[in-house]
Amino acid sequence: MRAVLSLSALAGLILCAAASANPVVLPSPKAHPGGTAHLEVVAPADASRCSVSFRGRGVRYGPYRVSLGGPTRMLSWRVPASAGGSWKARLSCRGGGRHGLLARVGSLGSGKGGIVIGHRGPPRGRLVSPRSLRVRPGSIPEMPVQAQLSVDNPLSDDGVDTGRKDEPFVPCRDSYWVATTRTTGEGNGTLIQFEPTSNARANALYALTPEAGRENNPVYHEMWEDLNRCAHFSPDINDAQRHSMYMQMACHARYGFAPRVGGNTWDLEAWRQNVDWSTGLSIGGHCGQQYGDLPTSTTGGFLVGRIVNGRAWAQPNPPEEIKAWLVLQGGTKPYRRHITTLKAYNCLAATHGKAQWFPHTFLENYVDVSNKDIGDAEACGAPSSPAPVPPASSPSPPLPPASGSPTQPAPGPPAPGSGPPPTVYVEQQGSLGANTFTNPYNASGMGVKIPPYAYVEVSCKVYAPQIVSANPDGYWYRIHSAPWSDSYYAVANTFWNGDTPGQKPYVHNTDFGVRDC
Repeated sequence: MRAVLSLSALAGLILCAAASANPVVLPSPKAHPGGTAHLEVVAPADASRCSVSFRGRGVRYGPYRVSLGGPTRMLSWRVPASAGGSWKARLSCRGGGRHGLLARVGSLGSGKGGIVIGHRGPPRGRLVSPRSLRVRPGSIPEMPVQAQLSVDNPLSDDGVDTGRKDEPFVPCRDSYWVATTRTTGEGNGTLIQFEPTSNARANALYALTPEAGRENNPVYHEMWEDLNRCAHFSPDINDAQRHSMYMQMACHARYGFAPRVGGNTWDLEAWRQNVDWSTGLSIGGHCGQQYGDLPTSTTGGFLVGRIVNGRAWAQPNPPEEIKAWLVLQGGTKPYRRHITTLKAYNCLAATHGKAQWFPHTFLENYVDVSNKDIGDAEACGAPSSPAPVPPASSPSPPLPPASGSPTQPAPGPPAPGSGPPPTVYVEQQGSLGANTFTNPYNASGMGVKIPPYAYVEVSCKVYAPQIVSANPDGYWYRIHSAPWSDSYYAVANTFWNGDTPGQKPYVHNTDFGVRDC
């Protein structure tokens, strides 16, 4: 579930700690040798004096006086480069009887907490650089009581979980920040969800510290490295979308201190726009939901010709009730048709591949829904895949040949009425789509581009290695499907040629089962 906290919600959850009868040391984020450490504490309401001290393997630093005021106080200090390991912090407070007849006098007890420098283990080195410890207001400022008591969360949105049962959350081993993660979809339709550890949530208590707003924050970098190790980032995700997902992660790491306001999972969606850093980390950006989405006219095209599942099946379906959609090329964006039976599904899966789960939000945004279902007769009645819906635009007129004579003229289409219809082969275009040309020998006469992942019929192949991008094999396909109609050619290595998208290595640059022209 995606959610981002508001300051009033955070204040409401801290209120009970601020009024506690004992001092409290809040969970501390991991610090780094040579960097800055932070510790946030809550003093009892009737405290008149507090101090903090640190211990580790027989060494003690402090006590350091903690000035009072506000619901919480933030301590920060420089960590020497020699420091490391796990340390103990202790906040001790006394009451002076200055807050009314019921105020306590004498010791108010102490609160304890842990600090990790670098990695867990025995403490070593010096923890606090001399004269570097500072005390200032904590991450929650003073607020009116009505604001403190507000725990509403206007930024929450629980409509992300796809309910998929075939890929559960898996542990991210040896990660300080990521407990478990799972990936749904691929390319621009990727959703990466992860459950943050208690350390990650503790780090989010420091939303107002300067380090929390920096793109090069080492916490963000470590968390991102763990996600790249444990999640499944599709190779089709470009740099801009990876950066957008990094900002979404950093936004959660800055604000998501508790499940009730930070979400049970922190969710990263590849279809959100890549905005500037200040917008990405603002509360108004909603950790991605208000970044803006990628254009609907181009983003979902890679699903054409594929079978998809989505959130419509929150519970497992019995085999006789398998439900899925076949995605086809539409006008302004693709559309999907519901596959009604197991038999129809099996027939289509034989040529289009098995159904793959995609986030329902992505499907709803980028793929329209047709009210015309696909039954057994249509799915199993023909040996080849249905031809794609022609693009709205017509082919561009052939361009004149490039200066100089081509290596050889383009092979012409078969003469009408010269014999039986030619044998055709169904090929699936790759993830980037492909330009088409009337002359493969010098790439002249550009026509309509073949959309990403579209299925088309090809008549034959031509050997034309003069164009560098056609190599290493050097073959082109003559495209039989409309609107190309055996008048245009596309480089063979842009098609999957029997390889399965996402399953590397890709080894087929040409389908040699296609006859020569």
